[in-house]
Amino acid sequence: MSWVTKKFDAEMFKENSEIEECWKKCLKARRRSQRRRNRPEFEELHVQYKDARKKLQVAIARSKSEHFKRMCTEADSDPWGGAYRSVMSSLKGERSPPITCPELLQNIVNTLFPVDLNGTSLPAVQLNPDEVPIVENEEVLDAAKRLIEKKTPGPDGIPNIALKVAARTAPGIFAQVFTACLREGEFPEQWKVQKLILIPKAGKPLGDPSSYRPICLVNTIGKLFERVIYNRLLAVAEMEGGFSDKQFGFHKAKSTVDAISMLTGLAQTAIEEGKCCAVITLDVKNAFNSAKWKKIIEALDKIQAPK
Repeated sequence: MSWVTKKFDAEMFKENSEIEECWKKCLKARRRSQRRRNRPEFEELHVQYKDARKKLQVAIARSKSEHFKRMCTEADSDPWGGAYRSVMSSLKGERSPPITCPELLQNIVNTLFPVDLNGTSLPAVQLNPDEVPIVENEEVLDAAKRLIEKKTPGPDGIPNIALKVAARTAPGIFAQVFTACLREGEFPEQWKVQKLILIPKAGKPLGDPSSYRPICLVNTIGKLFERVIYNRLLAVAEMEGGFSDKQFGFHKAKSTVDAISMLTGLAQTAIEEGKCCAVITLDVKNAFNSAKWKKIIEALDKIQAPK
């Protein structure tokens, strides 16, 4: 192990008091050894330095081992936590150069965000403002609490942490504005303005719309209003007749792990009973952005969501 590698590892585990102490002793022994080069006491000092370096290596190795075991334990309770992020960060490929051609960019955007000319006109909804429950301060506070502070802000440049402080300080102002928006059936256009970031997928051809993962950064106040609407819709969708028992996405206490467990359970049962198990997978291209608003409204009507 080179000195550069040991220094890097020591910086990684600087918060470990044992490693920090070994690091200081190793550094001190190294300097003393280098300053006494070509002197009688050099051999003895060099041995002391090698011994200190060995102890540092052992401490780093022990810390790495404990950290790995801790990550494995955490992965059992949180499969998408630190262990998952650590693995995925090492699997990322080289970043592709940005696309600068306007025509190519327009084609990518039009493909990723298709416009349904036949389904853009939604049926008019006769809304009685008095039937819309007012937005309570608790709804605003709950929505603000769920905003992730380190997320990149949208075009308005307002960070989530600033909006959370404002919502906690004066939730009544936000509640009044959101109530007015709901009763008038309006989502302000300015809150819909988004900044589009195209993240290239590793190993994919440049210029192909499917080679990019779109990230839309929306204005922060729009996120807060979205969360209030989401919480109200979720309460309706979770009632009997809303979510299917076999839906795992956007469903509390369910995840991809549950879907895989159900699939492997079916396969195991088939094997034990001497039967065959066939699996058919279907990938809908650009499914989220291609969803038709008319179908979404029909689905909400089916579960009797309030107008």
